[in-house]
Amino acid sequence: MLSYFVPVMRMNSATSRFGYLKNQTMAILICMFTMISSFQHSLFALHGLIAHLKGKTEEIL
Repeated sequence: MLSYFVPVMRMNSATSRFGYLKNQTMAILICMFTMISSFQHSLFALHGLIAHLKGKTEEIL
């Protein structure tokens, strides 16, 4: 009876570990995706700001 329980417990711990790893990977991917999208947003904002400043300086000149 005990010899039956040991591999089952091992399998459960392995699957929970795999689930944990999968969750970690998903969390990292989501974090990277949000970082990239916010980075793109800041790039767009910076680009708009530069274009705005360029327009202003051309108006002054």
